[in-house]
Amino acid sequence: MATERLARIAASLKSFIQLDASSFRVADIHEGLESALTLLEAELRGRVKVVRDYGPVPSVGYYPAEMNQVFMNLLRNASQAIETSGTIRIATLVRDGAVEIRIEDDGRGIEPEEIEILFQPRLKTTGARVSASMGLFTSQNILKRHQGEILVESRPGKGSRFIVRFPTNLLESRESPLPDASVARR
Repeated sequence: MATERLARIAASLKSFIQLDASSFRVADIHEGLESALTLLEAELRGRVKVVRDYGPVPSVGYYPAEMNQVFMNLLRNASQAIETSGTIRIATLVRDGAVEIRIEDDGRGIEPEEIEILFQPRLKTTGARVSASMGLFTSQNILKRHQGEILVESRPGKGSRFIVRFPTNLLESRESPLPDASVARR
């Protein structure tokens, strides 16, 4: 049992960071979401129920390692918004030529004035510790590079929904939305 769990975590970690594929390629969105969930399993276990509503989303061209980072940031934020116990709902679909990944929690929600600055890099303090809060800033930049966006809907005390959208035809339409590492060094 423990050996199987460790093997699953190791496979998810490899899939999550895409050690062998840091470039633009066709990949499965659901696999990236599942890898992130597996890596967050200890944080979620016994406290957060995850409800999956995966729709028929074709494999699409994108940068999997970067998008997995977005999934991890959004899922971790959703978990942290749930103070005691609650639910995270993940839905995937294709609409108007775009892949949509919806991550919704029933946590504390976000005040309207906070939404305005949500994607800005900031410092936060916890007791005597100061840390940089860069997850949403980084996620937004990753989506911009994928010709996409992150939308936020939230009601204080009722939870939040983050919607990640990017084109299904990015592979076909890209002259080069993101430079490959070899090009970036020139």
